[in-house]
Amino acid sequence: MQNFCSYRNFEAVWRSTRTGRKKMARKWLSRLEQAHPTLFAAAEELNRRDGFDMAAGETKKDKRDKKDKHPKRRRLCENGGGETLVVAPEITC
Repeated sequence: MQNFCSYRNFEAVWRSTRTGRKKMARKWLSRLEQAHPTLFAAAEELNRRDGFDMAAGETKKDKRDKKDKHPKRRRLCENGGGETLVVAPEITC
């Protein structure tokens, strides 16, 4: 991968940067707003079209998939002594 962005490859570079380098993408977006308003508008449109949330750094679909994919990793069980233990989901109480 190369560190080059132009008007011609902006869409691909923006999509890659916003997911791979989240913090840098936020800074870049704020600088684009000042220096290159047309590219800022293009980035905002890409985010809207893709359903990408810059604050979270992922699309709404990614959030849904992650939520469905990972059920609770721990659960609480009470042992005979009245204590509550945290156990892995594959362990039965």
